[in-house]
Amino acid sequence: MNTTTLFILQLLGPLYLVVGLKMLLERESFHAMMKSLRQERGLSYSLGVILLVACTALILRHNIWEYSLTGLVTLLAWAGAIKGALLILCPKCIMQKWYYENNNFLIFAGVFTLAFGGFFVYMGFFA
Repeated sequence: MNTTTLFILQLLGPLYLVVGLKMLLERESFHAMMKSLRQERGLSYSLGVILLVACTALILRHNIWEYSLTGLVTLLAWAGAIKGALLILCPKCIMQKWYYENNNFLIFAGVFTLAFGGFFVYMGFFA
């Protein structure tokens, strides 16, 4: 595993762990935050810009397509850049009400995010 992949895993792993925990432990707060994000056009636009810039930086530094953890990091960077662009161009496409207000989906997304974070932390710090 190259040093850039390791750095990205160490950077994103703790973030995914914290976000996953937030989604699971404070669902009502997360629902309110997502509702606010959906209603505030400037906030969703700003988030889209930040996400697009950050993920484009990852792509420019780490655009390695292979069947490994390195390729997974590249795939996540591209997915984030696309999501950022969609938040800028069509925020309603991304911020669907059912997506953020469905409690079962939020639990699934929280567990998935927490698992990704745990895997990234393990691979970035302990493997």
